[in-house]
Amino acid sequence: MLTLSIKNFKLNLTIGAHCRERDTKQDVFINLDISLNPLGAIKDDDLNNTVDYYELSNKIIARVKDSKFYLIETLASYILDIVFEESKIIEANIELVKPQALTCAQSVSVKLRRTR
Repeated sequence: MLTLSIKNFKLNLTIGAHCRERDTKQDVFINLDISLNPLGAIKDDDLNNTVDYYELSNKIIARVKDSKFYLIETLASYILDIVFEESKIIEANIELVKPQALTCAQSVSVKLRRTR
């Protein structure tokens, strides 16, 4: 099994349950690990046999940039829905990091795992 990782993928969007969080867009960072069968990509050196991380990242941006989620848990699940539209993906782990959530902490994050 091959794991493709996207680290510190930055989004700027409306996220949060409190009124003060809904007034201004906030940075959210995504750490995504995607597992798939690597045999076709390794053998053929062909992008069609793997996950195109450029296309996947653009799809995520397009679908969430204007979203207005209240919970990072819901946003993480929604992003995994997008990820699993790609049939080659066997498993995915996502960590969503919200650095501006608390003034007394560096960040708040949620981790979610999904298997096909």
